[in-house]
Amino acid sequence: MLFFHSIIVDGNYIHLISDLLLQALIKIKQRQMSDHKNTHNKSGKTELSVSDWSTSQFELHNATLNQMQKETKTGLSPTKCKVLKAKDGRISYQQRKVAYGYQVVAYGKYGRARMQCIPASKRRNDLMISHLCGTRNCLISNHLHIEQKWINDERTHCHFCLKNIQKTTGKPVPNELRDQLCPHYPKCGDDDDSDDDVKESGNVVDKKVPQYTCKLQESLAKQHIPRSAKR
Repeated sequence: MLFFHSIIVDGNYIHLISDLLLQALIKIKQRQMSDHKNTHNKSGKTELSVSDWSTSQFELHNATLNQMQKETKTGLSPTKCKVLKAKDGRISYQQRKVAYGYQVVAYGKYGRARMQCIPASKRRNDLMISHLCGTRNCLISNHLHIEQKWINDERTHCHFCLKNIQKTTGKPVPNELRDQLCPHYPKCGDDDDSDDDVKESGNVVDKKVPQYTCKLQESLAKQHIPRSAKR
């Protein structure tokens, strides 16, 4: 039996999608992501290349990012998204691609210690940088959030449904409706200000994060704890 979700928003009757078809679409997307997993990891490194940067290197590449042309887009967040006009979303230094623009922003937000917890290749329980706004390569700091890959993959469901509602009504999704549809934290479309919890020491490289963060991530990956047990 197929179960279709139907919602009324501002007088508009919206048919979303059947559970079975949605699950199929998510699996296809996950397979595509898996097929392209080496896009971020051509160097064969086990960590993101940005995690090796010194303060001066970050400042250099951040300055490059600030000078590059950008454009605004409407995402799921209340604030507009901003992306590079460069189609691949990456910045270059001395004619060599060095990082995705959002990775530079994440480095500035979380610091090197936290970025070192993010592997270059993504397994189900590995940490990664999520876009809460649903906009690929968005550069807005508060739209970025570090979480496990399986949660990021699940957000595909929310992003699809919320964008469908937004496109149909031509208006932002009401917070109360989004809160009902989205089971994640932070909510899809919310701003993430978790950098406020990162202790400052006057140097972006020295921002601290509890040492158990990386160890916990490694432990979960080894145990393959089911989703229901982690919630």
